[in-house]
Amino acid sequence: MTNTITTEPINTLLIPVEELPPGSLGAIRRQVTENLFNIVSTQLKVSRDTLIARDIRPQSDLDWGSGAAAAEFTDSEVTTEIWNITTDTAVTGYAKMITAASTIMEDQRWIAIYGLRDMKSCFATIVTQAITLFKITVGNSVKAIWDTSKILAYKNNPIGICPSPIIIPQNTQFQFEGYILNTSTVCWVSLEGVVVEPKGKAISP
Repeated sequence: MTNTITTEPINTLLIPVEELPPGSLGAIRRQVTENLFNIVSTQLKVSRDTLIARDIRPQSDLDWGSGAAAAEFTDSEVTTEIWNITTDTAVTGYAKMITAASTIMEDQRWIAIYGLRDMKSCFATIVTQAITLFKITVGNSVKAIWDTSKILAYKNNPIGICPSPIIIPQNTQFQFEGYILNTSTVCWVSLEGVVVEPKGKAISP
């Protein structure tokens, strides 16, 4: 008899939510949150009732838009809790969104990312597309390269979902890169994800 080990395949595709069955976004969010609770509880050796799930803060949790050095994503570092970033005046192709000094996830904090929104296609007048690809690196491995142009066909619901979420554990290096198509253009991408951490770290319900 031969013992066979089977594992689930990893699906890093960015799938427009409009192409998924109704209710899929909520179901995926619940499943990702539940799985992350289990991971954090096990890693920290604490009970689940000591943990909290919350939304991602772009600046405080990810230092989003801090990549403002030469050949990085933006000319002007973002220092507030906003997702929209104006791309560099001269750089095209892949550019880092986070400055190298800030790419370590904080202690006792885990983040799972399972998709993104492209808010610019909700405008009455569609603005110029800033990026066409979005790359996520965790540790030394590229975990996903998402084709953001796929969700532009769905103006009323421009959300893409990844069936296999990308998890950034505590004290782990990470980076986001956007493939800049047009310079000096606002990138309206925001991430779909969840933070799990001990109660009291950021929120004390």
